[in-house]
Amino acid sequence: GAGAGAGAMKKDIGGVPYDQNLFKSIRSEFPALRGLEERGIVLCDGAAGSQMHQSAIQAMVESASRRNSNVGGSFSFSSDNLDAFTHARRTMGAFLNCKEEEVVFGSSATALNFHMSRSIGRTLGRGDNVVVTCLDHAANVGPWETMAAEAGAELRRIKVRHQDCALDMDSVRSCIDSRTRLVACSAASNLVGVIPQVQEVVSMARAHGALSYVDAVHLAPHALIDVRQLGCDFLVCSPYKFFGPHLALLFLREGLARSLPAYKIRPATDDLPSFSNCQGSRWEMGTQNYEGIAGAAAAVSYIASLSGRQREEKERSRGTQEPPSEGLSLLRASLRDSYSLISQHESLLSDRFLSGVRSIPAVKVHGPTAVTSHSSSMDQHGRTPTFAISMTGADGQPIPPHVLCESLVEDGIWCSSGNFYALDLTETLGLEEGGGVVRVSFLHYNVLEDVDRVLRSLDKISKRRSAKARTQ
Repeated sequence: GAGAGAGAMKKDIGGVPYDQNLFKSIRSEFPALRGLEERGIVLCDGAAGSQMHQSAIQAMVESASRRNSNVGGSFSFSSDNLDAFTHARRTMGAFLNCKEEEVVFGSSATALNFHMSRSIGRTLGRGDNVVVTCLDHAANVGPWETMAAEAGAELRRIKVRHQDCALDMDSVRSCIDSRTRLVACSAASNLVGVIPQVQEVVSMARAHGALSYVDAVHLAPHALIDVRQLGCDFLVCSPYKFFGPHLALLFLREGLARSLPAYKIRPATDDLPSFSNCQGSRWEMGTQNYEGIAGAAAAVSYIASLSGRQREEKERSRGTQEPPSEGLSLLRASLRDSYSLISQHESLLSDRFLSGVRSIPAVKVHGPTAVTSHSSSMDQHGRTPTFAISMTGADGQPIPPHVLCESLVEDGIWCSSGNFYALDLTETLGLEEGGGVVRVSFLHYNVLEDVDRVLRSLDKISKRRSAKARTQ
């Protein structure tokens, strides 16, 4: 969609009015952010991991201090933990728009992908092929590369368009055929922020009888995930990217969850999770990270609460007040409205950055540069507020990313440099040998003033280097 302007500051989205003050007010609810503004620090490293919301931290403390027990016992610590575990799985089902039985918890997206690759690999044979993309984080490439090699299957790579890092659809069509067994694709690039044509890729995989495996780790804090709408077979994301703890989450379509061979120990259940079997899953190995799972569920509830807060403010201003909605039944609708607000806010951040960086000629943005909003729907192309940048010195040579990053950090702009495990993409763009890029990435707790500070710092560093070169 078109970029949002100042006139959209109070726009109603999904019946909920957008107001930037909401996103200023929630900053105090993230303990790690307190005091940064007073110290002149802008945290813009969200793509590496978000800060935890206070409710997620509290949920973890509650779990560890009040019910630190395994499930299956006949005493209150154990039964309370089972209740919390059941609630968390249902919450994550609402978050992904899937059945609770289709939710798998794990330690990291990389670990879950390798875990699934062992089982999927058992179904492959010689003459089959597996398709990955040059856009993806290595976590959604390496496991399938290893799987294909072990099965004697061919590995194919979908190319990207250099100008905007979207997928090359001609390459997609040439890679996927009747012998394709799995297509792995990113829902959003953790390096350049592009939201690619994932819906088209999934549809093409399904048309050829192939499974689709979507990496939504980078997308999850920015846009509403809907596995039903997408039609994928697997989708992975990580709560530490959406304001919860270090943990991972997998959607595994029920038919596959029951039919694929699972690697498990003999006493472990061979069923899908339910309350009657103490939430045991044939896909979850060993005792689970119950406190982390509790924190992840709290993070989802926090996101859902944003639309309710904004609606309450609207009702107060009108002198009306609706009773609060209870239960999980309306969680999905609340998430939809909240992500609409997040999308609107982050679109303003993206617009401000992309517009401002155009006045700094030494800075190059890799990936989509059109001033355009990302959407809260996975089938809309666009970008997240994650920017991969390079800077040219006065001599016309690129400044090493780690040097530029150090200059930014010294000026209070906390960001990072490197390839961020998107190795195929930095190699494709010719950036790997030079050290990758500097990545500046915002989340919804960032505000326009943060973007302006980053732009001023980039401009200052650029001018300082030019002045230094002229005096030499």
